Amino acid sequence: NVEWKSDSVDTWSSATAMSSPYTITGLDANTHYHARVIRNCGGADDADAEIIAFHTECDTLDQCSYTFTLNGTGSYNWNYSHLNVYVNGILKQQLSLNYQSSGTFTIPICDHMPVQVVLNNTYTYYSSGISWTITTPYGINIQQGSGADYNSTGDHAVFSFTSDCAAPECTRPENISVVGGVTTA
Repeated sequence: NVEWKSDSVDTWSSATAMSSPYTITGLDANTHYHARVIRNCGGADDADAEIIAFHTECDTLDQCSYTFTLNGTGSYNWNYSHLNVYVNGILKQQLSLNYQSSGTFTIPICDHMPVQVVLNNTYTYYSSGISWTITTPYGINIQQGSGADYNSTGDHAVFSFTSDCAAPECTRPENISVVGGVTTA
């Protein structure tokens, strides 16, 4: 049997799975669920089934795309590092470059969702040569990072934000400089 439930209910829904893989249908959009497979061995259910968590996608109209640009000083730098993008605590996408010095990834993200970006370094010799930029759907750079700031192996939380698909009411001033004691934009 396959069982599933959303965080908002206490009881499990179930279906008899006659094939593998099994697709659960009728789930609500943008909802956090738990699922498990219950073995039935000779009439006794397995009470210790592993529970997995997953989050259904939101409707296309309720999401927007963030752009992640990765750069390296050489074509091998990102071979030893990658960015993991978590949305609502679940891995959405792993970003890396395979023998390339730059690349751009566009990730659709549901509106008003917590996003965490984690850098994973497996070999620190090349991490100082990597950098990344995260850009909103409206072209605003919200984070620029460098592997030089995380020069050890393992996972490093580098940035967190809440996705926002609404167009800004006014644009943020950029390229501000001071000329003769007067600030201009």
